[in-house]
Amino acid sequence: MQYSITDVSKITDISPSAIRFYEEKGLLLTISRKSSGVRYFTEEDVERLTFITELKKAGLSIKEIHECFHFCDMGDDTIDKRINLYQQHRKNILNKIKDLEHCIEHIDEKITYLNRKNL
Repeated sequence: MQYSITDVSKITDISPSAIRFYEEKGLLLTISRKSSGVRYFTEEDVERLTFITELKKAGLSIKEIHECFHFCDMGDDTIDKRINLYQQHRKNILNKIKDLEHCIEHIDEKITYLNRKNL
């Protein structure tokens, strides 16, 4: 199936300008174009954009995302490198979660303190 940039934007909740930016940064494989020059996207492009969104939410930079896709695009010879890379990103995310949980604890303590004081 082929999708327009508007369709992809609606499906992925990524703005058309961000999609073009990701394409410009080399995060997308070569995007096909109609004879009129209009881009059309495949299911694989949509999946890739969805994964980009997930990686960005996890705090990865464009450079780090590019590195992930670089190894992926190189094929099965890079599986070990990808596993190591994703394990490291996973560890970083877990550390961020732990830091955020610590922040929540402090905020909860402040809320409790202020609620007691407000009585």
